[in-house]
Amino acid sequence: VLDLSKIEANQVEVKNIEFDLLETVGNVLDIISTRAHTKGLEVIFKISPDVPRKLRGDSDLLSQILSNLLGNAVKFTKTGEVELGIKKLSGNDSHSTFSFQIRDTGVGIPKNKISLIFESFTQLEHSDRSLKRQGSGLGLSICRRLIDLMGGKIDVRSKIGHGSVFEFQLSFEPALI
Repeated sequence: VLDLSKIEANQVEVKNIEFDLLETVGNVLDIISTRAHTKGLEVIFKISPDVPRKLRGDSDLLSQILSNLLGNAVKFTKTGEVELGIKKLSGNDSHSTFSFQIRDTGVGIPKNKISLIFESFTQLEHSDRSLKRQGSGLGLSICRRLIDLMGGKIDVRSKIGHGSVFEFQLSFEPALI
């Protein structure tokens, strides 16, 4: 709730510091993998070879976005896998745009509910009682707002019983080496 109030009050500053993308992602995946493995889920990480390791931007906000999206993927997946894929979409000397894709084999989201999931305090009802009322309903709203704040965009595709794909795009500057 504090994060959402800071965002709404325009008190979140987007940092522009050098960071190691693989280290940032690895730290998130370490935490998520532990939770996923206790459920018997496989965690997959795919990164395109043209994605640079050193970037400039806000690794803390990126970590928060990835933690929320991957955490939801694990939460709403009973069997199968959760995958994080990163690829470079475009780039020049001043910045590059990357796609971060989180795919799961979870319960999925009804088409008529997708437009609601990014609203604050929204939780979808699931027929599986073990998935009801987990969390505050703020994670996706915070993710969308952080991605907007960082100049990116987010999209979701989903099919009931087959899982979801959350994809967001963000631009980062190259690190000065």
